[in-house]
Amino acid sequence: MVNDTTFHHFPEFKTALMIWTYFPPFLIIVGTVANFCSIVVLLRKPMRTSNTMFYLLVLSVGDIFVLYTGLLRYWLKFGFDKDIRLISNASCKFHGFLVYVSLDFTAWILVAVTADRCFAICHPFKAKIVCTRKVAKVIVCVILGTLIAINGHLFWSLAILDLADEIQCTAVTDFGNTIWPWMDFSVFSAMPFSIMITSNIIIVRQLCRSSRRLEAHRMSDRAGCNSERSDIATIKPDTYSSTTRIRLTSNSSSQTGSGRNTIRQRMGKISNVTIMLLSVNCLFLLLTAPIVIYLIGYMKWYVDASDHARAKMNLLWCFCNMMQYLNNSIHFFIYCLTGPKFRRELKAMFNKSNRVTMTEQVSGTELY
Repeated sequence: MVNDTTFHHFPEFKTALMIWTYFPPFLIIVGTVANFCSIVVLLRKPMRTSNTMFYLLVLSVGDIFVLYTGLLRYWLKFGFDKDIRLISNASCKFHGFLVYVSLDFTAWILVAVTADRCFAICHPFKAKIVCTRKVAKVIVCVILGTLIAINGHLFWSLAILDLADEIQCTAVTDFGNTIWPWMDFSVFSAMPFSIMITSNIIIVRQLCRSSRRLEAHRMSDRAGCNSERSDIATIKPDTYSSTTRIRLTSNSSSQTGSGRNTIRQRMGKISNVTIMLLSVNCLFLLLTAPIVIYLIGYMKWYVDASDHARAKMNLLWCFCNMMQYLNNSIHFFIYCLTGPKFRRELKAMFNKSNRVTMTEQVSGTELY
């Protein structure tokens, strides 16, 4: 419940209230449908062979959890004046804990999938032993357990307080007000993105090296083929028949050609996954950095702010949250735009559904 409404008449606050009321249900619906589509596609048999797709499957589940723990609460609060955190101190602590853990979990799953791809590209032979589904499941469990431990302090550092202008579920300890915002910045944003960007730089550099080696190999093969043709041309006519010469040349060309095609296909698959991960990582930084920066400066900005400044801060807080939850709603569309394999499986899924529907219709016609 709001005690002091001195800044509520400003247009910035009214705009924020409208956004809180109408935008969250849209994001929740779109995010739920999109993430469920991602889950269905990623569970298809051709997609289950990749560790990357397993991590993205876990990420989709985490995104849904974030939307229904974090964004749904804001919609209920501003749209229906029902804040589940203000029911009791227990709900304040438990809900805050769930939101922080779920947001951190999705960030570190992105770290895990990026590091996994980096290791697989830099050490392709060791990856067959290290980058397995069993190891991936253990990593997911370790991430979840670590984040539960890190955020466990929220059970005693959060409580309901009657502040000057509003009853809030907020930090009540010096640790929660001074140290924790910086820890949250490190755990949720700084550390994950530092690892992501470093891993992606290594991946891109390794791909460039592989591309240069492939080009050198291609030039070497071309020079070898030209040399082989000249050698064959100098052989005496009675030594090899023309048919034998053609067969030797064609066999050599086909072997080198198939080898190059295999390498190119592998490089193409790696590049596609890299582009997809780069897109998701950049989206993460772009959409989550504003809210982390806001939380760091909030306590300093809000204390001595004027009423109009507080109204502006409410609007800024609204935009920061919408950007953060947008990150958890649109991964499906990023996969569709940057992942050829994902698009193929999505099309195959819908084509199969259409075939099933047509078969049922034909069967119904025959029965009646």
